[in-house]
Amino acid sequence: MKTIGLIILCLLIPVLMLKAEDTLSAQEKLKPEQLLSVRDRQLRDSIFFIYHSMSGDTARRVKFMRDMLQKNIGEKWSVELLDSALVLTGDSQYREEEVSIRYDYYRHYKYQADTAQMNKAFKTLRTVSRKYKIYDLYFTAWGDILQFSTVRGDTEYVLLEAERMKEEARKLNNVTGVYCSMLTTARALRASKQEDEAVKRYREALEIPYLPEVDKATVYNEVATIYQLRGEYDKMLSELNMERSMMEQVLKESPEKADSYRDKMLDMELSYCAAYLDNADLDNLLKHLQQARKYYSSNTLFSYKIKYRIMWGGYYCLNGDWDKSFNEYDAALASFDGTQPLYKMTVYIIKGSALQIAGRYKEAAENYRRGAIEMDSLNQDVLRLHEEAHQANYIIRQALLEQAAAERHYNLLLVGLIVLVIILLVALLVRALHVNRVLLNSEQETREALETVEAANKMKEVFLRNITYQIREPLNMVVGFSEVLSTEKGLSQEQMQEYASLVKKSAGQLSQLIFDVLDLSRLESGMMKFSVAECDVVQLCRDAKMMVEMQEGNAVHLQFNTELEALMIRADSGRFMKLLSSVLSAPEGYQGIAWVDYTLIREGEAMKLVVHGSPLLKVTEEKQLCHQIQHDINRLYLETFKGSYQIGTEKEKKTIVITYPI
Repeated sequence: MKTIGLIILCLLIPVLMLKAEDTLSAQEKLKPEQLLSVRDRQLRDSIFFIYHSMSGDTARRVKFMRDMLQKNIGEKWSVELLDSALVLTGDSQYREEEVSIRYDYYRHYKYQADTAQMNKAFKTLRTVSRKYKIYDLYFTAWGDILQFSTVRGDTEYVLLEAERMKEEARKLNNVTGVYCSMLTTARALRASKQEDEAVKRYREALEIPYLPEVDKATVYNEVATIYQLRGEYDKMLSELNMERSMMEQVLKESPEKADSYRDKMLDMELSYCAAYLDNADLDNLLKHLQQARKYYSSNTLFSYKIKYRIMWGGYYCLNGDWDKSFNEYDAALASFDGTQPLYKMTVYIIKGSALQIAGRYKEAAENYRRGAIEMDSLNQDVLRLHEEAHQANYIIRQALLEQAAAERHYNLLLVGLIVLVIILLVALLVRALHVNRVLLNSEQETREALETVEAANKMKEVFLRNITYQIREPLNMVVGFSEVLSTEKGLSQEQMQEYASLVKKSAGQLSQLIFDVLDLSRLESGMMKFSVAECDVVQLCRDAKMMVEMQEGNAVHLQFNTELEALMIRADSGRFMKLLSSVLSAPEGYQGIAWVDYTLIREGEAMKLVVHGSPLLKVTEEKQLCHQIQHDINRLYLETFKGSYQIGTEKEKKTIVITYPI
């Protein structure tokens, strides 16, 4: 029978287990409203009824739901209020409302101590804040997340993240972000026992421009906590008084925000209570406990509820009212739900101390033992968290070093590339400038050459036209009078001699003109041949004077001036004499008497001959072009030997200046 009973029992156990699993599964599948109490369901339904009955003002409806969340933030169903409010902000014009609702999601899960949902809500808040460029609540939530890491003892990670937060906030020019980063840094330093450095950072936070009074109040409160741990109660109370002054100013300016600052005001009053409890000042302790009671409610943040109970327990302990004191401590212990083991251990130790003062040593020992168990559990968790934190910090540091090395390598490559591009650009610019300069010069030279060619063509046309005229006149005379001499039979001897003389004269003019043109052409082309030898230019000037004076029908009076006895030059004496004769003698057809004065001097390594009143400068307009050929011949001849031939004016008289190297 026993065997059969055991077999039946073994068969029934799996069935019972499956039934139990089905029961649990069914409970898990219950809708949220089936798990709510009647009171919570009625409260929630009434809120939604009011919400649906409100007018179409979206901003007002969103504010209503957020206010209801604030009052019921401790309830798990309150997240439904945010879901409804979030639907209303689908339009992009409600950007600030959407960011605020995303922050309320984060606060809700923070109040529930649901770290996984907190992080998820924070990431969503960060995305929305960056999308709409509204950053205050994002930085506030980031600071809260880092505060959780500080509590876990991961201060190195927190300090690195706080510095990153500060850099991002400064790039965005966001005061709240800078404030949260400095507050987070100060809290991490305080947690790592660097209290003086923490106070310094708190003071720096107070100097942030345009920092709101409520944020300043938070700074004063946390500095007061540091002084409390040091036992410097005068400084602590001074900081608390500054906090009160800030909060009174805030509430005076915005009395409608009093409800949202209930927890902050409660925390401030409890800080006063802690100072007076440590100093056993019952009157002031009771005074501030009564003030704290005004701000305490069922929606008070969990940690403030515990602290409120501890302060009342301490007050009753000082009065010797042990039952009330222990009831307050027990209420505080009953509030813990497995979170904040350090805080729970502290409450056990505080209650144990009260029991010891009351003489209930056995119960005191039991509370100390429970506190030790919590401490042991906490130490294990802390060691595990420290190990994880150190590993995470090592990984972060390695990643940062690798990132810095990669950035340095990238920056070097970028700088090298930029320098190379700049060098190429400079080279191209220099090349372009050089090419442009060459093109400009070439264009200028081409333009000048074109102008020269055009001028030469014009001169050529004028020269050919004039030279044709100059040739035609004597040629016609030669041809005409020769024909008369050969055809006319009745000419007298005198007429024949006259005509023959005219033919001879015209032939001579024509011959001279042709020779001059040939000389000019040879000089221009560099084909002229010279017989260069040493000769005395002083003697050449005297010979030229004598030769001109001996010409038949000479009408030129010459005056030669020089102080030189002799001046030797290397020249073609025949060509030089022809040059002197051309400027001193009267050309064909010259009318009147000419007074010519010419002076020879030495200037440095050259001779200089200045001729005043030359007949060559006084020819008629009809003869100007013909004699221009003589000027060009003289100029080209002298330039061939590095000399010069210039026509100028001196004392209102035209002059010819001739220079020739010695």
